[in-house]
Amino acid sequence: MVWRRVSAWLSRVGAIAFSMIVMLGTVAVVWGNGPAIAHADDFTKANLLNQDFSGQDLRDSEFTKASLRQSDLSNTDLRGVSFFAANLERVDLTNADLRYAT
Repeated sequence: MVWRRVSAWLSRVGAIAFSMIVMLGTVAVVWGNGPAIAHADDFTKANLLNQDFSGQDLRDSEFTKASLRQSDLSNTDLRGVSFFAANLERVDLTNADLRYAT
């Protein structure tokens, strides 16, 4: 009789422990392996002639009045970026994500 109670208790504790391990493992995966999100950078009035930004995450960055002549922005995440009055002469924007960019 006692063994059945102990066995039932261990089963419940084991199930709870297993659930917690799975839950904590899921949290670790979500927090630890997600894409790194860069903070928005301010390149206002910067001279960025012939720079290689290819493949970078530059979301919400500021390039107001910046000179980006001949720079490589291919495959770059540029969502929400401001290019107001920027010099984009001969800039490579191949496959760049320009949604919400101005």
